[in-house]
Amino acid sequence: MLIRNMNSIFRKHGRWIFGIITVLIAISFLGFFTPGFSSIFGGGGPRQGGNVGEIFGEPISTDDISLRANRLYIMYLLQFAAYGEKKPPARALRERVYQDAFGSAAMLKAAQLQGIKVSDDEVAAFIVEDPAFQENGRFSMAKMDRFVDGWLKPEHLTVSDLDESIRDYLTQAALERSMTENVVVTPAEVAIFNRQLNEKNEIAVALFDAAKYVGEVKISDGELENYFKANAAKYRIPVSFSAVVATFRPEPVKASDADLQKFFESRKQFYSADGKTPAFQDVKKKVTDDYNAQYGREAAQKKAQKFAVDLYDQVGEMDIAGRRTLFEKQVIRDKAELLETGWFFADADKIGGIQESALIGEFSKLYKIPVTNAVSGKDAVYVGMLLESKEARPATFAEVKDKVRAELIREKSLEIARRKARELVKALADSKGQAAEVARKSKLFSIQPEYSMMQPLDNMEMLDAVRAATNLPVGGFSPAENTDNGALVVVVLKRTDVSEADLAKSAADAERFYTMNKRRAANAAFQTWLLANLKQYQQQHQ
Repeated sequence: MLIRNMNSIFRKHGRWIFGIITVLIAISFLGFFTPGFSSIFGGGGPRQGGNVGEIFGEPISTDDISLRANRLYIMYLLQFAAYGEKKPPARALRERVYQDAFGSAAMLKAAQLQGIKVSDDEVAAFIVEDPAFQENGRFSMAKMDRFVDGWLKPEHLTVSDLDESIRDYLTQAALERSMTENVVVTPAEVAIFNRQLNEKNEIAVALFDAAKYVGEVKISDGELENYFKANAAKYRIPVSFSAVVATFRPEPVKASDADLQKFFESRKQFYSADGKTPAFQDVKKKVTDDYNAQYGREAAQKKAQKFAVDLYDQVGEMDIAGRRTLFEKQVIRDKAELLETGWFFADADKIGGIQESALIGEFSKLYKIPVTNAVSGKDAVYVGMLLESKEARPATFAEVKDKVRAELIREKSLEIARRKARELVKALADSKGQAAEVARKSKLFSIQPEYSMMQPLDNMEMLDAVRAATNLPVGGFSPAENTDNGALVVVVLKRTDVSEADLAKSAADAERFYTMNKRRAANAAFQTWLLANLKQYQQQHQ
């Protein structure tokens, strides 16, 4: 078994190997996917011959997903074990790992195709250094035995499962590292990029905002209905929920003068003015308020978390009446505030007067157990319990008529704005090389302050214009560039080179920026490749 070799590994390699492993651990493979990427992996779905999807043309079965979920579950347990002896709620954790299992399977398959393997020595070295098994700064076999006996065996998991979970983790981490480790950056590339970053540019920009042309749009009732029929699929009434919410507000915390004094001493810089630190007695009231604000919220967070765990462990298969009764009893027990939300949509801005998007989002994440996590909001900490839900459905024309009208008006005004931008481009083309002169005289254009990439324009609206101007020559003009709000046209009026001395000053920054961007491009290419070779069967709630 790998564990038997750990002490020899530790003596042989010393701590240098853990510098590398620390870098790998810091890049959590669960956080690799972008939000749009990872969202395709969540939840369960209908089975096709016992399979849940395909990765590089190979079917992924429910057994594959269960295995991946077990491996991820163990890695989560390791994270919890590093911070205490209390095992987390198994059901909540199981739901999370099943959401991540398909993505993990995809990464491991990609690693296999690229020939990435993790040795027994690397796995053993990881275990030796894992914080969950440290005691007095050293690896403790006793702690590892307690983890295996108390956390794994009750779940029918073994030491071999632990070994393979870590192997999978390190394999995926190595895959992430391989995306960028072969990126090559040459001095010539950096020199060109450095010059582009520092050269001064002056541009003229013509903006065509669709909002200016709304008055020119005329729509008949027939057009409106035809537009709805042609786009009916995108008009849906979203999922809606009915729930109860427990609110835990920060409470005053009893603190002795010694506690307050210690709090003050640790935060003196927050009470200083003009470089002078006041005496504790002079700011005692503010220190007391700050102490209550910090520790009162922490106390509310702990109460809310315990409330959620207790509820989660008991609610099981209860009916709505049973859920409500249990919830209300716990609210009374913990002296929380009870809120009935009424029906609200999954995309609502607020529920029952609470404007906390994180809390609203929690209800969309629920699967089988209808209890949210404790959500820390602006004024309180919240725990919600779902009572009922209504599935999304197609909308009728009457329900979304105003929305359809607004969208059609915007679409037509965008068409007008972009047509006018194309007409301007034609006029510039007909000017026979006099585009800069036309731009300087035309009321359609505004001349922007001189800028460089190192000192960009402050106006965020000009980002599209700057991008469009990047590869244009002096006197050149862009095609009509579509923007979110309409279109724009750019003319380059002047470009001034930078001195060699200034280039030398920014060379290090330029190399860092260029390398970072090239690595991002490699990362994006990897994601595109992986996505193109995945298929997860359509989800349905069970």
